Amino acid sequence: MKHLYFLLAIVMVNIVRIGLGPYIELPELGLLLVLIYSVMMGRVAGGTMGLAVGLIQDIMIGRAIGFFAISYLLAAYLIGYLSLYKAIYGNLLNLFLAIFFSNIIFELTYWALMELFYETGITFANIAKLEFWAIILLQSLIGIILYSYIKPLFKKGGYLFKY
Repeated sequence: MKHLYFLLAIVMVNIVRIGLGPYIELPELGLLLVLIYSVMMGRVAGGTMGLAVGLIQDIMIGRAIGFFAISYLLAAYLIGYLSLYKAIYGNLLNLFLAIFFSNIIFELTYWALMELFYETGITFANIAKLEFWAIILLQSLIGIILYSYIKPLFKKGGYLFKY
């Protein structure tokens, strides 16, 4: 039940992001929450959450089913794998780098799938501009801030996971 609550929270964040998308550019908060969940719960639980959230987002956007799901899955599994070896616990710089590289994996996977199936004509040189790196950097900084607020919820005896 506790995992379902977190899934619903991520879905609500995505609904708000998609609803406000035409008016305001918002960061991928759903991805950041999935990455934080993967750090706390491990690679399998994080990958499963990433797959579920990605499928829900694919259904909401409606272009093609599976693009967000695969992208979220790979990013969440990568950061969950790094957390398995305690490489990012207690060190915000390592967590920042893990979120940074997971964001890059997400963006490149989504771009590759879109290019493969829809032939959008967007080259790698077009997406690897300063704007791309600025967005990734901003999302990583927001991820560090979210992590510090969400971490107490996941502790044993915390609000979300009482046992």
